Amino acid sequence: MLEITKEQNDRTISETILIEEKRIAVCAKCNKKWNVSIYRQIPKSGYICPSCMEKKRNKVIKTALKWVCITIAGLVLFDKASEAAYIERGYKAYGGEYILLLFPVWFWFIESVVNDTKHDLKAERNFKND
Repeated sequence: MLEITKEQNDRTISETILIEEKRIAVCAKCNKKWNVSIYRQIPKSGYICPSCMEKKRNKVIKTALKWVCITIAGLVLFDKASEAAYIERGYKAYGGEYILLLFPVWFWFIESVVNDTKHDLKAERNFKND
């Protein structure tokens, strides 16, 4: 039994070869061939191999861990600033130290601006080289 199917999507081409109850799928990201179960459904966007899936999972975990650390840093800074403000004023009040709770938002904004600037500079450099 030999069956070869090609599905073309906007983004990837997925190849599946079914030979004598064995199925080989080509990863849509790294283009490596993998043995997969004949019962596994392959999405139209293409098969993603375990190696590429692990990289994606690690990236998600790394990003989540980064934002947890940034949020904790903002809370610690707020706590220390509140203590310093209380010592300075001599009474509990709401002041500018509460803006430190927005530390993760500041970080996201600055990171976005830096990444966009790097992307624009890289695109401009590539445009000049062409």
